[in-house]
Amino acid sequence: MTGGSEPMRTIDCAHLLAGPTGPALPLRRIVIDGGSVAAVEAASGAAAHALFAMPALVNAHDHGRAVRSSSIGGGGKPLESWLHYLALFPSVDPYLAAVVALSRSALGGVGAVMMHYTRAQGFTDLPTEAAEVARAARDVGVRVGFAVS
Repeated sequence: MTGGSEPMRTIDCAHLLAGPTGPALPLRRIVIDGGSVAAVEAASGAAAHALFAMPALVNAHDHGRAVRSSSIGGGGKPLESWLHYLALFPSVDPYLAAVVALSRSALGGVGAVMMHYTRAQGFTDLPTEAAEVARAARDVGVRVGFAVS
């Protein structure tokens, strides 16, 4: 162990896309030290797994609700036709709601989420809820930003 509490490890990939403009590079090894990428280097063909590595995706607009708007018939419909149904969503623990929403994003390959807040969702004031969302993001392993209106 060198960079932190986590042991150093490597991931051998068949291809790696390092950024948005470069080509996919064949046979690469990702060295992870202390939970961060320490190096990307050439790997042998025998060691490479059938993996395609790329940077995490970004969810640029999420409201962090535990229940999706599609569950109230809002999928693909104009906002005005379903917005008033949001009042029917029950108040829930803000930490649990955020864990559900952020976990859905993480399972889809997202590493950063922009949370757009128009009102508090839970039983608390907005600053307390924001702190709970930040705690949920740490626990899930994604980065989060807030836009409050």
